[in-house]
Formats: sequence, C-alpha cells, structure tokens
Amino acid sequence: MKLETEKLLGTLEVLVKNPFLWETEKRGDFNIWNLMISEGCIHLTDVELAIAHWQDVEHWGTPTYQTEDDFEYAPFRHEEDDDRDYEYAPFKYDEDEDEDIWSDEIEAFRVDRYQQLLTLLKAELLDLQAFRLTTIEHLKRGHPYFYFHILIGKTEDGDWFCFSPIVPDQVSDPNHHTERFADNEDWFYFLPTKLKQEGDRPFTPLKTGDTETNSLNPKTSDLQSKIDAILSELPPITIYGYYGGGYDYTYKHQIVYATASNKILAIEKALQAAEMLKLENRDIEFRSNEYNRKLSQFFQTQLHQPKTYSLSFWDIGYIYQVAETPTGDWLGVRKMVEFDYNP
Repeated sequence: MKLETEKLLGTLEVLVKNPFLWETEKRGDFNIWNLMISEGCIHLTDVELAIAHWQDVEHWGTPTYQTEDDFEYAPFRHEEDDDRDYEYAPFKYDEDEDEDIWSDEIEAFRVDRYQQLLTLLKAELLDLQAFRLTTIEHLKRGHPYFYFHILIGKTEDGDWFCFSPIVPDQVSDPNHHTERFADNEDWFYFLPTKLKQEGDRPFTPLKTGDTETNSLNPKTSDLQSKIDAILSELPPITIYGYYGGGYDYTYKHQIVYATASNKILAIEKALQAAEMLKLENRDIEFRSNEYNRKLSQFFQTQLHQPKTYSLSFWDIGYIYQVAETPTGDWLGVRKMVEFDYNP
C-alpha cells in the first residue's frame, strides 16, 4: 500500500470501523464495473440465456423463479389473485389499466421480437457477451432467485452498446429499508472470498475511458435506429414483486440500452437507465453529530472527487460514499441496505 494512502486510511479507521479501501494498483481503475466484479456480482454467461431470462421474467410476471409454495417474493402471473383471465386476454395493451393484459398471443409476439433483437446484435456487434448480475447476499442466504442479465458488445467502429432490463428497486425508500451496520457500529466488509458457480471465469480490471459520447459513428447511429424499431414493439410490461403480507409492489419491465465510445461509460449509462445505479458527484455530508462532522471534514480536506454510488438489486442494495486520495486510491464508507416489510 502506498505510504500516503496508508496514513489516510489510519485516520479514517479512527472515524469509521472497517472503512472502504480501493487500491488502484491491485484492483485496477475505480469504476462501477470493476467494483461489482470485486464484490462478486458479475458472472459471465451465454447470450441466449440472457435473452431467454428476459422473456422468462415476462412469462412469470415476477423477476424470480419461485419454487413450489415459496412466495418470498411474488407468485407467478397465472397464480395471482386477480379476476383477469391472462391466458385468453385480448391482444392489446390497455393504457387505462394499472396492469398490462397478458395473453399467449402477446407472449408469442414478444418472443419473436426478442429473437429479432438477438439476431441483429449477433450480426452487428463484436465481442457480444452476456453477464448475470446478483449479490453475494442473495447466494449466501440460500435464495439465489433474483438476478438479471445484461448484454455488452462493440461495433466494428469501436462504439459500445450495453443492454439491461429495468431493475426493481425496493431499497430506495427509507421508510421500507434497514441499514446493515448503521452509523459507526460497523461497515460492510469487502468480502475476501466470493461464492462461485460452475463456469464462472476471472475478469481483467477495465480502465475508465474518456467520457466523450458525441463521437459515435454513422454505422452506430444506423444500428441504434434498427434497435429502436424492435424495442418500440416491446412496450413495458407490469411485473409483480410484492412480498407476503399484502405489500403490493409492481414495476415496469422493459429493455433499455446505452451507447458510448468506451465500455465502462456504456455500462454506467445503461445501469442508470435501468434504474439500478444512481451516481452522484458532489460533496459528501454525514449526519450532524460530532463523529459525522469529523468524517465530513476528512472527506472535504483530505480527499477529492467525491462520488456516491447507490446500487439496487431489488431487495438488497449497496451505498458507497468514496473519494480519491492524492495517490489515486479511493477511500470511504459503504453500507448495505435491505428491504424491510413494515405494514
């Protein structure tokens, strides 16, 4: 560890138990992609499986595949306590209804459009890859039901595309979440080991490229038009995410994407569009007791380029409040937030 970073870390450890530390030489550039890789959230998978899971979510009517009699999250669409006959509902989207009407015809239509999208992306993008995103917490608890998939690929001209479904968020509302290791009791550790699944492969840290997005090539614009034409025929679908006890929660499932001149920026923009990621570049302030005033002062006087990353994995989220050291490392605090049903 660099000497100056070690000194700053020592100061931070007086204020925060188990502070967040990112050593750039060991972990690579600090960015959202490398951060999620380090946390064990990213798993390489097959493109076809990703597309199939997008369709499964729509078919189920919930983001998860539930086992029999296990409705910790939500029952399937056909098991909802609703007067609608989903199987034989007419083929239409009723904008006056709170919920989208579903039918075999709608499902078949959407499956066809997803296949068109898959064919287009395979033909037009190089290095097309799919990734399964989840959390260590979901896996550790023996409830590995919730995960989602993103696609990343590059055009021949070097522009990047990232596709993601909208991600449900039940941790942003402070009235319905608990903070693990709140205040100065403890902060969430970087886990030294990761739970792996068969087929998981190592990743190389990625560099944060420039942030110029206006240099997209004409071929990229043409591909965007083709993608937009397909996605326009895949309007949002209501997905159910309520827990037991009658807590009603729904969200609109939809595929969004972002383009950029570098991979990291495309991922960051797509995850923001998917409502999974919130990124704030502003001074970090903590609650106004003596301890937190000292912590705020440390951030403001010893570090620079403060960032707050908020990640939502439906019912579990992570908040990172970090800033850069003069030597290019990153220090700060992080906590886990968890949905807490409280009727």
